[in-house]
Amino acid sequence: MATLYFDSSALAKRYLREPWSAVVEDAIAASSVLTSVVARAEVTGAFARAVRERLIRIDDGGLLLLRLAEHWSDFVTLDVTEEIAEHAARLAWEHGLRGFDAVHLASAVWYGEDIGLPVAFATFDRQLWRAARAAGLEPWPAGFGDEAHTSPQNLQ
Repeated sequence: MATLYFDSSALAKRYLREPWSAVVEDAIAASSVLTSVVARAEVTGAFARAVRERLIRIDDGGLLLLRLAEHWSDFVTLDVTEEIAEHAARLAWEHGLRGFDAVHLASAVWYGEDIGLPVAFATFDRQLWRAARAAGLEPWPAGFGDEAHTSPQNLQ
């Protein structure tokens, strides 16, 4: 598999038990985690939202924060440079992306260009999945951005 970049929606599934979590765990076990530094704030925000919406207890949210902090130094993290921010702005405009989604996409594109190897882009946002494909990345999981595919069971 190509180098696998995780956006926040993909990385959060490592910690929050949701559909696709097992698939993400398998992917992480098979590769290292590559992501942007912005993922830390976004994944923490996902934990806070899960607590706020009473999907998890506040104590469980605290444990998830500790696990994320323990894992963070093992991740390959990309800083947001002026070059990445400028590319993100163009991608946000071209594809109608939210700001941090565009930062993730620009980071993955930059990394692939820097190392000269293909990069797969893990996301569970269909619009971002399609934008990754348009930007020349290999969107992951395969078929997720296609309307007919909504669960891991549909992707055989």
